[in-house]
Amino acid sequence: MGANVTAIDEGIINPMTLATWMDEQTICVTIINGREARAIKRQRNKSVGQIQHKISRCKPGSKRHRRLVLAKKKVKSKARRQLWDFDHQMARKAADHVLAQDTGRLVVGDVREIAYKTKVHHRANRRHRQQLSQWSRGTQETYLQEKTGLEIEYLSEAGSTKTWPKCLTRNGPSGRDYRCRNPECGFVCHRDAVGGINLAYPVCCQSCYRVSPLAAVKGLIGRCRCMCRDPQDRVECCHWIEAPVEAEHKFVEVSL
Repeated sequence: MGANVTAIDEGIINPMTLATWMDEQTICVTIINGREARAIKRQRNKSVGQIQHKISRCKPGSKRHRRLVLAKKKVKSKARRQLWDFDHQMARKAADHVLAQDTGRLVVGDVREIAYKTKVHHRANRRHRQQLSQWSRGTQETYLQEKTGLEIEYLSEAGSTKTWPKCLTRNGPSGRDYRCRNPECGFVCHRDAVGGINLAYPVCCQSCYRVSPLAAVKGLIGRCRCMCRDPQDRVECCHWIEAPVEAEHKFVEVSL
């Protein structure tokens, strides 16, 4: 395996954002979109809810009751197969990034206990708790390890999406873009790209190195792009990622 380190920021909207420090001048970021998986889960939940409501009005053991129970099983079985296919496709796209960048280490933001006692401590509403309970993060990590042959290392991701490393300004992002509120900076970037590169920085660099600002990049759905710190030396790379798993791009870094 190579000497590069790939950091992965996991999420519900974008299952994996992979950031690799290729050299001192270039960082490659791939954002894999989870739009299809969310649509599958939403349709499954809606269909199961409607069928369950009808089941509650039937006498247990009746012909209608048995027919509705079978229909619910078919809906859940179909969604399970679709999600299995999506997770494998998503892991394959992530593995392609890892192998293309000659990665030797995988670092993932530690969110293993993100759903722990969310209701007790009022940290999430009902909709968010449902999304967390149906998140197939562990399955996707397992598939990624199988396809790359690398073990995953966990790193705390506290504050990784709130810090813009150029000016070290901390502010909570609003929406899917990170906008630095420092009037002297004003950098705009995808918030997941900020999180991914902030996870990679402590592993790759032992001291704080502030990067030059980059112009905002929009409309890059489907493309993997490398972005240099110097806008004049910006390099585009790689490949188109076909549907249903999509990708998009941007860049950033963090201080220890």
